[in-house]
Amino acid sequence: MANAYDGKIINDPFELLEFVNGLRQHQLRAGRGGDNPGRKDAHGNTIYRCNVHGQYRLHFTRNGAERVTFLSVNTHGDLLL
Repeated sequence: MANAYDGKIINDPFELLEFVNGLRQHQLRAGRGGDNPGRKDAHGNTIYRCNVHGQYRLHFTRNGAERVTFLSVNTHGDLLL
């Protein structure tokens, strides 16, 4: 599914946050099944994943103050370490 940001370079972090909030995001799971527990970062924050372009996934967390930390962008098959 295409979105308004396909092929666009995002230079402004606030623009990127608007982009992330508009995507379908879900918890990154500890295993392949939907019934596996969600993964957490070292601070206990839930790790989320969303599609950003084709096979690429953006991984990020939000803390209690709704601050976002971007962890990685990689393909669906790549492991998040």
